Amino acid sequence: MSEQSAEAPAEKPEEKQEEKPAAPAAETAKAEAPAKAKRITVNLQPGPEAPKLKVSQYKLGREQTVSFVKGWLLQAMKKKKDDAVFLFLQPGESIGFAPSPEQTIGDLSDAFAPNTKLSITYAFKETWG
Repeated sequence: MSEQSAEAPAEKPEEKQEEKPAAPAAETAKAEAPAKAKRITVNLQPGPEAPKLKVSQYKLGREQTVSFVKGWLLQAMKKKKDDAVFLFLQPGESIGFAPSPEQTIGDLSDAFAPNTKLSITYAFKETWG
């Protein structure tokens, strides 16, 4: 029984010592975690048979959707609203894919462009798959 009573007081001071450093560690983790950029640099690259934009880099808010980019691109190219425009991402050396219209630029950037520079290829004809 004397062993048990000796162990119990030893645990209490260790718990108190662990609680004090935990608060500063949490604060430093918050300070070290990179803040997400409010605006993402989007590089719009023309696909096959698509005209090139005069300015290809734009800063968009994280909350902007792929649907917004499509609508804006149609307007910039002086196309009709019901014309088809296809957007593709090709992260790294992998096969490209078309993001869904409701995906946000911020989510795509977090997943495929950790440096907050997202490259999107646009075309007016379906080029893959």
